[in-house]
Amino acid sequence: MIRVFIVDDEKPARRELLRLLAPHADFEVTGEFSSAAEASHALTKLKPDVIFLDIQMPDLSGLDAAEKLAGSEARIVFVTAYAQHSLQAFEVAAFDYLLKPVDPERFARTLDRLRQQGSKQEPTPEAVLKEDDRIFLRSSGRSWFPALASIFLLRSEGNYTRLHFDAESPLIGRSLNDFEKRLPSAMFFRANRTEMVNLRWIEATEDWFSNSIKARLRDGTEVTLSRRQSRVFRSQFGM
Repeated sequence: MIRVFIVDDEKPARRELLRLLAPHADFEVTGEFSSAAEASHALTKLKPDVIFLDIQMPDLSGLDAAEKLAGSEARIVFVTAYAQHSLQAFEVAAFDYLLKPVDPERFARTLDRLRQQGSKQEPTPEAVLKEDDRIFLRSSGRSWFPALASIFLLRSEGNYTRLHFDAESPLIGRSLNDFEKRLPSAMFFRANRTEMVNLRWIEATEDWFSNSIKARLRDGTEVTLSRRQSRVFRSQFGM
């Protein structure tokens, strides 16, 4: 049984989390609080495994509370209507960050990850992201939380991957193969051994040498598909 605290100053929000948790019998709500201070006082006695925590609260913000709770074993899942706090949330080692109104499927995926972390069995692979999801990235002391739709190119650099989005191009300590497993295949296409492109960003294509394809992205970047992936691309799009 996974013990849960719900901390939100709005009663309807607490009720909604209770409703979402109801079908999951292995999660037991052991505390429901309207303020972070109340939850902090009950922490030692009730010892929750997970705290679903709002960020905007009158007495003590969820971010401040998370910093105070950093030494406990409870995992923090922020549930908030404000996307702008996402980077700060991960800076204080949040387990996850959910936006209100909470999507039931997204919520269920978070619960599955919580189950895996609490199990001694081998963890299952990370869930494939949806096209409207965001992805948390961290490198060299900086953090980003871009929408997948804004990422137009991923390029392998050894065991690292450089992601290009907006005006940013951070080098992230994960391989391109790792990213390929998590990114939705309907949006991202493996162009060659070292590059993946966002299909929504392809502006034009042209036949290239050795029966390959060259793709031009909206920002002007050109990517050459390998011969094998060019065949896959033509088949996929009826070219």
